Amino acid sequence: MRKFINLNKSDQHDLSIQFPDLLKLVSVEETPYYEYLAVSVFDGWLGAETFALDRPSEEEKEKRNDALFEFNKKLVSETSVINFKIVGKHTKWHPHFRGFTSKKAKIEYLRPNEKINFKVVLPEFGIVFIEGFEFTNIMYLKDISVKKQIEQWAHECDVYCLDKLA
Repeated sequence: MRKFINLNKSDQHDLSIQFPDLLKLVSVEETPYYEYLAVSVFDGWLGAETFALDRPSEEEKEKRNDALFEFNKKLVSETSVINFKIVGKHTKWHPHFRGFTSKKAKIEYLRPNEKINFKVVLPEFGIVFIEGFEFTNIMYLKDISVKKQIEQWAHECDVYCLDKLA
C-alpha cells in the first residue's frame, strides 16, 4: 500500500520557496535560514563519557522511542505534515514534496525506527523536522517565535527541547 502521494507542481514550487536549503539541512550543513532545535528524551546534551556508558536495554529503547513517537503524533494532530526527499543527480538536486495517503500512513512514517529516518516539513509553522540518532530528533525553525509552542507540546509528551551546543 502506498504511503505517499505527489503534490502538484504549484505546491512543489511554493514549498521549495518556503523551505530553502533542504539539501544542506539533510547533509547537516549550516544555513542562515533556520534556527536549530533538538527534541530529545534527554533533558540535556550527553557528554562523551555519559554517551559511551549509555547502553539501554531493549525495553528502555522502546520506552524512549515511544516518548518521541508521542511527540510526533502530537505534531500530526496539531498541524499539517508533508514528507520530502531530495531527488536529482550531479548538481541538479532539489526537494520533492509528498503528502500522505492517510493519517495512519503519516503516523506510521513518523514512528522512530532504525531503518528509515523521516524527513518532513510543517508548512504552517515553517519547520523542517528530521529524525536524528540516539533518541534525539532535529527541528529547523524558520521563525523562532514558534519555539514556545514546540516546547509546550514537548512538555506535554515528556520530551525535552535542546538548543544547539555552542
